[in-house]
Amino acid sequence: MKPGRDLDALIAEKVFHAKAKHFIPYYSRDINAAWLIVEKLAPKIFVGPLPWISNGREYPNEYVASYDANDSYADCWDWVSGESAPHAICMAALEIVKEKEIVSTK
Repeated sequence: MKPGRDLDALIAEKVFHAKAKHFIPYYSRDINAAWLIVEKLAPKIFVGPLPWISNGREYPNEYVASYDANDSYADCWDWVSGESAPHAICMAALEIVKEKEIVSTK
């Protein structure tokens, strides 16, 4: 999902359980708004220094956020990339809440 108001609205609904649509922060474009997500989901989300390197490949134009969706607190977390740090934070947050929804329906 691309950064923008649709992603911002989804974050407001899924992460913050906000129903009001009159004011939704620009979570996917503003690092200050995105940091509210990090604070809410800590310690399940980690934003690392960028650019980053994985398996010998450099990703100079991608931003990454790691997340622990299943409460394992293992050494190896999953990760997502985005066009910006706020975008990557939003995508990781959606993975976390998606996993919680799956677990709660079992």
